[in-house]
Amino acid sequence: MLALAALLAVAPITMDPSDPGGSPRTAVEDRRGLDSTPLTNPWVAFGLALAPSMAASALATANPALSQVATIAIPFGFGLGHFYAGDPLRGLLVTAGGPIATIVGAGLGGALNFAAPGQGSMAWVGMGGMTAATIYGSWAAFDAYETAERQNQRGRPGIAR
Repeated sequence: MLALAALLAVAPITMDPSDPGGSPRTAVEDRRGLDSTPLTNPWVAFGLALAPSMAASALATANPALSQVATIAIPFGFGLGHFYAGDPLRGLLVTAGGPIATIVGAGLGGALNFAAPGQGSMAWVGMGGMTAATIYGSWAAFDAYETAERQNQRGRPGIAR
């Protein structure tokens, strides 16, 4: 739900009191003067980092037969917010890190399964992978937000031109 709200975020419109025609300006234009180049919206970057995992979760809920495919696809979308924010190299690195974090988490879950025999099953592997993907995805969303903020301060908008 938060990602949907982030994707729908828009800059509020204000009226310019110095303009006799009363032309509307966005909050982005108020911060930067009347420059027509829009800045990258950090909340959209945040939402894009989370959107693939939410879409995969909805797909798995709607069609349980696709749940394994959806689960495998989740970590590959964490870099979308960075691409939007205008840092494609960081987006590639974050995208590559998602599956790595998930595999490491699954390995730690497997280690817990062997450390406590009889206390669980291979579900520990799944829980380890999901926990790692959740933590990594949360960091990726926060970092996408911060990346968009940095790009805005430098005056370099992302792909939102």
